[in-house]
Order: sequence, then C-alpha cells, then structure tokens
Amino acid sequence: MSGDNNATQACTAYDSEYRVPNMEELYAMFVNKNLLNAGTTGRWSSTTISSGGVLRKLIVRFSNGEVDDFNLGDTTPGVWCVKR
Repeated sequence: MSGDNNATQACTAYDSEYRVPNMEELYAMFVNKNLLNAGTTGRWSSTTISSGGVLRKLIVRFSNGEVDDFNLGDTTPGVWCVKR
C-alpha cells in the first residue's frame, strides 16, 4: 500500500486496532529486517514534521536505515501496520 493516506486507511481497514508505526517501532522493524524478510523499500512512519511550512512524514529506507521525509501525497514508500 502506498501513499500516506492510503497507508493509514490500509492499516485501519486491515483491523481497527492496526495503525502506521511510529519511528521507534519502524526502526525496530529495520533492525530485525532479516527476520521479517522486509526487503529494501522505504516504509511510512506516523511521525510528521514541518519542512518549509509543508507537512511531511518520515520514512525509513530498509536498504540502509536512512531516514527521509516525504510529502503526504507521495506514493513511493510502503507500509507495515502494527497492532497496539
């Protein structure tokens, strides 16, 4: 699932108790990526920042652990939902 809005909707649609992971949860997934068979794509976090007056979401690139920010409408990153 791609796009921040789609990611949030996908997690909720999967189960009402699932959500987009925060940065700590996402980094835990990155550290354990070999156990999770996670691949190398970027994954959405629920962490929002403001850059130049534009709201952006942070992602973690599973290829190298790099943190990057994307516009909310970008569709590049995927999502792994977490249940809390």
